[in-house]
Amino acid sequence: MAFRGVSFPVVLYTALAVLSSVIITGSSADSCNPSPCLHGSCYQGPISLYKCVCHQGWIGDDCDQIAASTPGPCSPNPCLHGTCMSQGTNFTCTACQSGFTGPNCNQVVTSPDPCKPDPCVHGSCISNGSTSYCQCSQGYTGTTCATVTASVVTSPDPCKPDPCVHGSCFSSGSTSYCQCSQGYTGTTCATVTPSVVTSPDPCKPDPCVHGSCFSSGSTSYCQCSQGYTGTTCATVVTSPDPCKPDPCMHGSCLSSGSTFYCQCSQGYTGTTCATGTDPCSSNPCVNGVCYHSNNDFTCVCSKGFIGKTCSQKADQCSSSPCVHGTCFSGPNSHVCQCDPNYTGTNCDQHMDACSSHPCVHGMCSLSSSGYVCSCLSGFTGLNCDTPIGPCDSSPCRHGSCLSNGHDYVCQCQTGWTGKDCDVYMPTDPCYANPCVHGLCFSSSSSYFCKCPAGFTGQNCDQPDNPCIPDPCNGHGNCARSSGGSGYACTCFYGYTGLTCAAGFGGPGILSPGDCVVSPWGQWSAVAGFGSQDRQRVVVKQPSPGGKQCPPLSESRHTNQSCGPNCQATNLVSNFMTPTGLGSTGYGKLRDLLIILDSSGSIGPSDFDNAKTQLSRLVGMFCPTPDPFAGDHQKAALLVFDHGVDEIFDFDDMHDTNEVQAKIRSVFYHGGGTRTDFALEYARTHMLTATKGMRFRADVTQEILLITDGLSNVPAETLKEAYQLQQYAKVYALAIGVRTPDGQNEITNCASSPPSRHIFSIPGFDDLKTLVDEIQRQLQNTQCARFQY
Repeated sequence: MAFRGVSFPVVLYTALAVLSSVIITGSSADSCNPSPCLHGSCYQGPISLYKCVCHQGWIGDDCDQIAASTPGPCSPNPCLHGTCMSQGTNFTCTACQSGFTGPNCNQVVTSPDPCKPDPCVHGSCISNGSTSYCQCSQGYTGTTCATVTASVVTSPDPCKPDPCVHGSCFSSGSTSYCQCSQGYTGTTCATVTPSVVTSPDPCKPDPCVHGSCFSSGSTSYCQCSQGYTGTTCATVVTSPDPCKPDPCMHGSCLSSGSTFYCQCSQGYTGTTCATGTDPCSSNPCVNGVCYHSNNDFTCVCSKGFIGKTCSQKADQCSSSPCVHGTCFSGPNSHVCQCDPNYTGTNCDQHMDACSSHPCVHGMCSLSSSGYVCSCLSGFTGLNCDTPIGPCDSSPCRHGSCLSNGHDYVCQCQTGWTGKDCDVYMPTDPCYANPCVHGLCFSSSSSYFCKCPAGFTGQNCDQPDNPCIPDPCNGHGNCARSSGGSGYACTCFYGYTGLTCAAGFGGPGILSPGDCVVSPWGQWSAVAGFGSQDRQRVVVKQPSPGGKQCPPLSESRHTNQSCGPNCQATNLVSNFMTPTGLGSTGYGKLRDLLIILDSSGSIGPSDFDNAKTQLSRLVGMFCPTPDPFAGDHQKAALLVFDHGVDEIFDFDDMHDTNEVQAKIRSVFYHGGGTRTDFALEYARTHMLTATKGMRFRADVTQEILLITDGLSNVPAETLKEAYQLQQYAKVYALAIGVRTPDGQNEITNCASSPPSRHIFSIPGFDDLKTLVDEIQRQLQNTQCARFQY
């Protein structure tokens, strides 16, 4: 840090020496008596130390060494306010003092000096950027060194006023010493050394009244503070703003001293922007025709160009014209590169290679080469028309394989179970739940089953049916009597008696080879759109030449209503089926494809509500708490309006949280209602092994259609629904469907019987009530045991 031309350590040392002489009074140790400085001045320091300030030409701690006779590039110091470093015969100035810059540290930094004028009454001002502080002389204190300390005699400061013309003043008691700036010598630093031009400093005294003084040789100039002007910054700026009032009629005013100039808006010119111009005179429309309108211009662009000046090439693909393909923009038109199985100028014509059902025993999927067949178990070949031995692939991991038509049955080794004998079974003989219709009790290594009424056998798997063998002699329908242990015959026309053994002749008598069916069962509870159904079963299949079996189910429409709570009960019993068992006797496994309507008749808020409640519903399947983890349940999702979006397939999601989050993230579309497109896409693209569907005997393929009404092309929708029902069980959740046509279409879209496959609520506001009631009912129901 610089201190009036002297390095701060020297100043600090000198201050300590003076302080020592004041505080350590009566000390007999005076290091400067006699003076050890042979060619210089001695200054007493603390603890009997001293400091020598050598005369010119002498160096060393005691000023006893003659300086080199040949001066280097740094002697005398060419850096007026800095440190010189020699480099051969050249020099470099480094570490310029605060406030100075330039190759010789002789250019004053133009920022105002906070030490001008000097605020320190009895001390030295030291600047630090735009601030300053006072280093007080001995005996003074305070922010401006104006307060005399109590313990010091208030003798005058020998450095006030400053006797050093070109240097720094240091006091020692009542005497002072000048340390001269480079180029000056003498007691008061008033004598110019021979190598320095003797021109006086033009900034001493400072001529700038309100500003900073800067010198250049023998001349000076003032940089005035804001609000002042003149050669010595003594004149207050009083000139008016030339932009007030604003002289520019159509533009912005810019001032420069007492003058102004106008920056005109487009379409105007002149000193005050008062003259209108023709904006089309410069031909701004690069590829179009210019029209003058209200001092502005409008371009009518040529074909293929857009923008304010028709300088941008138009993107012919900006409207996404290629429905199923990639768009390439040309000068005046676009070209579509179609996806596989699509054609047409805009790739909007579907080429369905699967429409002829080429896969005899499998599912057809469109591919880049036409179609690909995913064969059912037991078949192979391009069209799945070649039978294969079901045991050829050795499917039984821990057991022996037995062919069963096109399927196989594994006889598992002890301790193993499952379709492929690949699931380890604990030693508890009841673990595999061998009692099909009863309770299992284990005893050591064996078990016994307690069968309910109506079943018998070691595993309660044989109907305890009083009608087998048929006591009605083939001439009537046998049913268990109301008491539960007997039977009752309902004789066919032409027969009578307890066992229908007596004939009385007449038309309609069944021959022994005809199909025999049971009486109709009870009508089901009201469901769906107010429908009921009932069933009957085949008692005896017809023999060759006999009459075929009549329909085994029938439905009827009632005027009764089934509210959200009633619909919730039907959903739990027929769709959620928490206690339902699969073909292996364990909990039901399903591959569930959800088809969600996103057409314009729904609206964004109702669509968001549907997503929220659907995400809740899928989390209520069995097994809890994570039905979609592992190899339990699997789900896929399609969203449709006038097009179809595949959101995820059966292999994409790995747990319930992922399924729910993906459902909630779906965007609303708001187009038409092409339900037929969605059903067709489900059949041709989703029900395939490549999409993760499991074609196993213990997994059911199910579809849940959620929609609010009639499709745009009902005939195509019914055609696609019929084909889809051949591959999967189709359920429908109808929301706000009230018209007969809409109810009829959804009834035909779902599988039969309607009472078990159609669920209906009045509107989207009832969705939450429906799901809340399903959740309440499931809380009291325990899931069936799952195999793994």
